[in-house]
Amino acid sequence: MGVRSGYAYICDYNAGLQVVNVSSVTNPVNVTSYPSGYRTGCVVFDGNYAYVAVGDSGLKIFNVVNPAAPAFVSGIMTTGRAAFVSYGAISIGGTPTGHIFIANRNPAPGVSAVNVSVPATPTTSSFFAAVPAPTGSAFSTAYANGKAYVAYGSAGLRILDVSAPASPALLATLPLAGESRGVVVKGSTAYVAAMDGGVHVVDVTNGSVPVKLSTIVTSRARGSP
Repeated sequence: MGVRSGYAYICDYNAGLQVVNVSSVTNPVNVTSYPSGYRTGCVVFDGNYAYVAVGDSGLKIFNVVNPAAPAFVSGIMTTGRAAFVSYGAISIGGTPTGHIFIANRNPAPGVSAVNVSVPATPTTSSFFAAVPAPTGSAFSTAYANGKAYVAYGSAGLRILDVSAPASPALLATLPLAGESRGVVVKGSTAYVAAMDGGVHVVDVTNGSVPVKLSTIVTSRARGSP
């Protein structure tokens, strides 16, 4: 789910993208339902555009200037099943260039970097297989300061240098207990939801040498903690 300008955009898996007016938190109102496709799993925004991970259909881009009528702009297939998206503006030749980083599940797990500087014509900059299948699967990504942080299931946390999206490089691998499903990054700390393994708190001050600081015991932590 993502929230933009008083509207919640809910990825309803089989039912597609649901838009709810939440400007009054005590009286949310359903606005519309858009059949974005099977396995609608995650949405992220930049400006007037929503970028949606839609499973085997890859990445779909919508203009959401009018929340009551999201308009399909374009789409692009991904190497694996698109499960999660994050946004980052990468500097290429000194010019900020919008990229969507997509966590792909089987049959080709890894991370796709898609150039969306022109939303109508997205292009794939690269695909990075963080670990060979079937030892892990990319469940979600978080972007911060030129790095993509990938919750990679049984393979733990992967940190990629994506400052040059066409040639991403693996900076570090950090095995973690449980099944890493979600990751968010705040400042120099990453928080990894790892199902029965709880929520792991990781110091990523040095992206090449991440250090687990602690684990918060939870029941079935999944998604972004």
